[in-house]
Amino acid sequence: MSGPPLLELRDVAKHFGTHEAVRGVTEAFQAGEYVCILGASGCGKTTLLRLIAGFETPSRGDIALEGQSLIAVPPERRNVNLVFQDYALFPHLTVRANVEFGLEMRRVAAADRARRADAALALVDLPATGDRFPQQLSGGQRQRVAVARALVNEPAVLLLDEPLSALDRGLRQQMQAELRRIQRNVGITFLHVTHDQGEALSLADRVAVMHAGRFVQVGTPREIYERPRSRLVAEFVGASNVIPRPRLAPWLGPSGAGDGVTLVRPERIGIAAEPMEGRAVVGTVRRTAYFGATVECLVDAAGLALVVHVPAAAAAGLTDGAAVWLRIAAEDVVALAEDVA
Repeated sequence: MSGPPLLELRDVAKHFGTHEAVRGVTEAFQAGEYVCILGASGCGKTTLLRLIAGFETPSRGDIALEGQSLIAVPPERRNVNLVFQDYALFPHLTVRANVEFGLEMRRVAAADRARRADAALALVDLPATGDRFPQQLSGGQRQRVAVARALVNEPAVLLLDEPLSALDRGLRQQMQAELRRIQRNVGITFLHVTHDQGEALSLADRVAVMHAGRFVQVGTPREIYERPRSRLVAEFVGASNVIPRPRLAPWLGPSGAGDGVTLVRPERIGIAAEPMEGRAVVGTVRRTAYFGATVECLVDAAGLALVVHVPAAAAAGLTDGAAVWLRIAAEDVVALAEDVA
């Protein structure tokens, strides 16, 4: 994606008394992007969405949409919509009336409201639910109605605050695919807040990892997972082995010596119940855990406790107490910067 950014955050900060919820966030978002803001509870994700939506005012900085500052624009006049974590549907209104609500507030004619509401419900694959009430729908259906209600206003940016957190695992995965399908169909920029790393990696064009009110790394899902810049990102996104660099010498030779720490993902460590060719280290399996498609092994080797992930079909002989051989390739070792508070 290229061209001028659709949405810009310029040194945006928000203080609540002495607490800095958001600490100088600067980032640009392009039209048609799906961006996930990923971070633990309390890191400032939801506050940032509320600043963009206009429900909070920045303590400093600027937020611009299509080059125009939003700071003085009230929430109802911003060309953005927010899908709340609890969906915030009106229980006394039908599904169609819920979807039409924003259009009614804008004094859109009744016939046009009905046409646009029906199109929005069809977009989220709920064309026959208009006369039902929210309590007659499943959690996943209510979530889609909330998305339809936001999209019917044709915003430039759709903000989603942990939209899948109330769903069980299977439905959550189904709805991830639905959200991505909807976003591709409408071509609207989505900013999706989540604490679920799998959700962020599977959905996003870019992931912004947030910690203590700041974006600590922004990149594609592959960049965030395979080339994290800091120990904080490495340990937050996916399973990890963070190893002092000198301890890699048995695997990599003298080039493994030096200062600092490195990351090796568990699936990048070669493991076998028989001796391996090349530079390998002997270890002992302390614990195994079966996860269906994969087996997780905790292995003691070279004074380290390493987590190794193996396809279940290749895990024969990897039992508790077994001697194993481990190998780490130089290209699978990622140098990590020191974390900044």
